[in-house]
Amino acid sequence: MNLIFISSYMNVIKVINIIEKENNDFIIITSDKKLNVFFSDFYSPDKVIKIPLLFNHFRSVYRLLKDCISLPFYKKKFIRVFLQKKPKKIFFFFIGYNFFETWLINKLSINVKVYYDPEVDINQYKDVKSFKLSIKVFFLNLFLGIKFKISSFAGNKCVSIDKCFLNKVRANSLNLEKSNMDKHIRKFKKFRNIKVLLLVGGEYNLDRNLYDRKIHEIYQTIAKTYHPKEIGIKSHPGFPNIELSWKNNSIIIPDVIPSSILCYMAQVIIDYGGATLFEANKLEKTAISFVNLIPSTNINQAQEVKKYLLDNTPSGNIDFPETLDDLDILISKKTKNLKKKY
Repeated sequence: MNLIFISSYMNVIKVINIIEKENNDFIIITSDKKLNVFFSDFYSPDKVIKIPLLFNHFRSVYRLLKDCISLPFYKKKFIRVFLQKKPKKIFFFFIGYNFFETWLINKLSINVKVYYDPEVDINQYKDVKSFKLSIKVFFLNLFLGIKFKISSFAGNKCVSIDKCFLNKVRANSLNLEKSNMDKHIRKFKKFRNIKVLLLVGGEYNLDRNLYDRKIHEIYQTIAKTYHPKEIGIKSHPGFPNIELSWKNNSIIIPDVIPSSILCYMAQVIIDYGGATLFEANKLEKTAISFVNLIPSTNINQAQEVKKYLLDNTPSGNIDFPETLDDLDILISKKTKNLKKKY
């Protein structure tokens, strides 16, 4: 039995690859409601275990106290559940957050082999100081008995694990070649006509009204080259959906569908700064970031997002248009090249 912990949509393809390559019984473990729904439908409900999302709301005294009171019960319950599965291997991918998951992995690792493969290099997380987060880290260390740290990544501070934890659980690196996704893609045939995937929502430090207006302009620019029915629009699964009236002319994709799977169908993937652009690049699709097209309230954000994307894209094949005209030219050029290729 393999236990696979997943907390982010960016790791969906890795989970599928592990299941394909390992050829072993498995359980997918997540605290994310939408990943729970997706994998329950993709495989079956008995292949997924939903665990509670703990210590995610330190600003709410009520939620914090509730989590503290519930923690002993959850510890006992889920350790018993997973030990009954008699696991041989554990796989996980996260770096920050996922505090209860970290505790579970630590406890289970005593007699189980652990494999670790984050989407981004853990060395990109830099140690920083934060008074507010230091209080959170103090309580997490106290409640869970694990040494967390404060890190900065792509300009944002978070609580994360570090190499000490990886050494403690004796984590092995995991390098999987991708499986043939054809049979899985057939499950999403209703989206097979998508040529452009536009991903919206999930961005920080942006004025909402300005964002809505700029996204509409980006859509109009795309629609100069592609028919609306060839444009798929998807909101970030971890944030409220972006309700934009103009997008009804295109294919609206439920946010529970992973964009990393949709990359296999689309020709062009357009996003602000999400990890889907990594996946698009790996598949040799056209990856475009509109980070330069929408001003941020953080003057360093565009540069930090660009660095994050390029640091995790060895080929460097991500385009960053500076203006809508640049985007128009870029899309037109890429489309002509695709027509020549096929």
